[in-house]
Amino acid sequence: MKITRILAGLLFSVTAVAQTPVLTLNQVGSGFTRVTTLANAGDDRLFVCEKGGIIKFFRPYVGPASTTFMDINSKVINPTGDSDERGLLGLTFDPNFATNRRFYVNYINNSGNTVVARYTASETDPNVGVVASEEIILTVTQPFSNHNGGCILFGPDGYLYIGMGDGGSGGDPQNYSQNRQSLLGKMLRIDVSGNGPGCTIPESNPFTLANDPNNTTRDEIWAIGVRNPWRWSFDSQTGDMWIADVGQNEKEEINFQPGNSAGGENYGWRCYEADLPYNTNGCLGQSNYVFPIVGLAHEPACSVTGGYVYRGNLYEDVFGRYFFTDYCDGIIRSTFADGQGGWTTQSHGAFTQFAYTTFGEDAYGEVYIARQSGIIARLTIAASDPRAPISVDGPIGICEGGSATLRTGLNPDLTYVWYKDNTVIAGADQATYETTEPGVYKVITTSDNGSKESIELTINILPVPATPSATISQTNICEDQAFAIALNGTPAGGTFEGTGVEDSNFNPFNLGAGTYPVSYFVTGANGCESAPFGFNVVINPLPTVSLSGLDAEYCLDSPLATPVVSPAGGTLNGPGVEVNGSTFNPALAGAGQHVVSYTYADANGCANSASESILVDACLSAENLTSNNYSISPNPFKETFQITFNDAAVKNITVFNAIGQAIITEANFSGSKYTASLETQPAGVYFLVVEQNGKTGSTKLIKQ
Repeated sequence: MKITRILAGLLFSVTAVAQTPVLTLNQVGSGFTRVTTLANAGDDRLFVCEKGGIIKFFRPYVGPASTTFMDINSKVINPTGDSDERGLLGLTFDPNFATNRRFYVNYINNSGNTVVARYTASETDPNVGVVASEEIILTVTQPFSNHNGGCILFGPDGYLYIGMGDGGSGGDPQNYSQNRQSLLGKMLRIDVSGNGPGCTIPESNPFTLANDPNNTTRDEIWAIGVRNPWRWSFDSQTGDMWIADVGQNEKEEINFQPGNSAGGENYGWRCYEADLPYNTNGCLGQSNYVFPIVGLAHEPACSVTGGYVYRGNLYEDVFGRYFFTDYCDGIIRSTFADGQGGWTTQSHGAFTQFAYTTFGEDAYGEVYIARQSGIIARLTIAASDPRAPISVDGPIGICEGGSATLRTGLNPDLTYVWYKDNTVIAGADQATYETTEPGVYKVITTSDNGSKESIELTINILPVPATPSATISQTNICEDQAFAIALNGTPAGGTFEGTGVEDSNFNPFNLGAGTYPVSYFVTGANGCESAPFGFNVVINPLPTVSLSGLDAEYCLDSPLATPVVSPAGGTLNGPGVEVNGSTFNPALAGAGQHVVSYTYADANGCANSASESILVDACLSAENLTSNNYSISPNPFKETFQITFNDAAVKNITVFNAIGQAIITEANFSGSKYTASLETQPAGVYFLVVEQNGKTGSTKLIKQ
């Protein structure tokens, strides 16, 4: 039989036979001040944020004693009382905190604005957050003191999600929640995986340029239309997002976003408060909005406090339920799917000392609740057996010559007994058990409430594929090779591993000379891996090549030069290299600046070069005319220069450019002054050659 009921204006399906588990609160900590956030770092610590800017932690499975982790009181606006919604509001730890030591906080600064910042824990003491390590990721101006949101969490995709309130006052007077160019009243998603300050925007965000070519919506926005998502969370198993949004006048609401959502939902505020019209001026039709799965009427409720989906191992009866409460009525509720496309919400009773501000989840999936007065309790379920899931890492079996690791749910308050073929395995008393023997396995977990026996898991010996073979399509590889080389495995479809391996290719670029082991293995249909086939890829060094014995400057009629090269057997290249390939002829090169290179390839086909830069002047080495015979003015010159001769003998005058081309030729000149114009020539180096009575003079000219 099914019963349907209307709760606070929303329709719920409730299975009549569903029993409400008896929930109690087990106090595990106290003495904190104005608690806003509970968080875990993936270990046995539970971190507590105090509104005034102090982060503390304690170990709930060890004892209540707490330690200060970090104090940023000087950065955080001082809240004026319990009703002041400002202060240190959020804390979350990087998924890789154990190695990168990063964590993130959300606080209202002394200017009254939201700051999301990254900090790091001390390199020498993981129990200390370093205040001086702050890097500002995001700052958002807050127009009023209330509705700041504050919850920040990493999603299963590794991105940082930020819940932003609508900016405050009442009724969202500036319509920030529906304003797509404002970050207020939104759920944001950013990428903080980089090493610098600030953040980047994931390309898959729903309103990036590819999805929003007209740029109508800020790229950081993941979802629209929330009022004050004070506490929200992800289901650690499914990735579903549960958003508890504080209401205005009539209702509190719980919004549900499935884990496979691509984002972009509009949850309706200020157009709708839960499922009730609030201010629909300028709003779209109802089909454009996503309405909540749970609504709570005001009085006695006043401010919903969102919690977590229970994924712990102590209480099977509530596994998969989402827990939440309200600051004013103190009733702890749970919501879960009814199996027929609807939702069931049950009340676990009112707890008279309420003012619950936040929930938290430890590294084992257990759920905690905190009062503003500083009391922290763990949710406990009376008479509920623990969970006893059983799984195996990798294939369901033991691959030949290997082992299998069996697992069950982990919690420090559970004890474990493992069985093989209905016989207790001596010493197997942890949440994991590694075996090399086939058989039928099970585990019994025991808590203070009772015991739970897992299903039986049959572990067989599984065949391993035969050792494959593999080759590389190129054997002689040089260290300057910039392209990848195909790797071929038999049978195909296996996996290559090793330095330089990129999928089914080996890329030697930037690796340097040396020997690089590569392995290839295949995985059978049963999940077992073959023994790896290993081989070495050798990257050969480039030969050391030298070129010497050439002068930096020659005249056109200088004698042939024989460079000294090493190792022998290479090739000399460049202007002026004789056909014998071993000498340099300045006259053959011509006047100008030249490069002569020597290239040598070794037996592996690896080649290297050395080079020399050589200037060949138009000067000749015969008996020269000197400055006693003629002079030049000006030099350097701009357009023209003048040659003044000391006698009237017949002269031949030639001006060469830098590459040996004659650009002025004057034969049989017998005057005392000769004016040469290079007006049409580019600036640079030129050479003047004067021949007189079998003697030659050469002068370098500079045109500016």
